Amino acid sequence: MSKTVHCNCKSGCQTKRCVCFKNDEPCDENCGCINCKNPLNGIVIIPDKVKKEVIKIVDRFNNKILSNYPCSYHTRFKHDYLYLDREDYGNSPSPICCLKYTGKMDKWEFEIFKYSIMGYDPYECFFPGEEHVDGTIEGALKAGMEAYHM
Repeated sequence: MSKTVHCNCKSGCQTKRCVCFKNDEPCDENCGCINCKNPLNGIVIIPDKVKKEVIKIVDRFNNKILSNYPCSYHTRFKHDYLYLDREDYGNSPSPICCLKYTGKMDKWEFEIFKYSIMGYDPYECFFPGEEHVDGTIEGALKAGMEAYHM
């Protein structure tokens, strides 16, 4: 991801008045901010190259494994997270899991979506399909297929 804006904040970069924070970007050395406390600083942003590779992996899974089923996985990216949603029977995509990027393609941190709390749970490790969770995108896709049957 390339940075699109730079700020000159005097108030700490913690509000939407900061153009960096408003654009979901961390501040960097080219910003002129003073006493910067932008909460996005230090977050590992998933590089565009990795995003493209992830999309290829998900598309390959959809075409190879799900070709005989009326469903498909969709990707969403935000900061250092990849969200995997699944569209079943033409309905709107539903959350399945999210993966936190650690800097390596085979070391994603897995969180299953729990409808009982309407959120992602990094501590839940007892669910159908948990044996597939191995730090890879493919493992997460397989785990989601067992955790949430079509």
